[in-house]
Amino acid sequence: MQTGKPKPVRYKKKNRTTAAVGALLTALTAAVTPAAVPLTASADAPFAELYVSPDGSDGNAGTIDAPLQTLAGARDAVRGLSGSMNGDIIVYLRGGVYRQT
Repeated sequence: MQTGKPKPVRYKKKNRTTAAVGALLTALTAAVTPAAVPLTASADAPFAELYVSPDGSDGNAGTIDAPLQTLAGARDAVRGLSGSMNGDIIVYLRGGVYRQT
C-alpha cells in the first residue's frame, strides 16, 4: 500500500496539442452539422390512415372503428386515394392472420 502524496499528473505539450486539435474538430463538426428544424404539425400529419383487421369488412371505410378486412381491400383503398394524395398514406394492420385467396 502506498502512502504519502500522490504524484502530480504532468501534461506534455503533445497532450495539449492533441486536446486542442480534438476540441477544434468537435467545434467544426458542430458548426457544419445542420440544426434540427422542428416540423409543423401539418407536415407530420399523414394524408390518410387506413386500418385493416381480420374481423373487419372490405365494405367499411377503413377507420379504426370500421376497419377493412383484407390486404386487397387496403390496396384498393390506397389506389383510390393516391390520385389526390399530398402526403403519406399509412396502413395499420391489426393483429391476426391474413390469408390470400
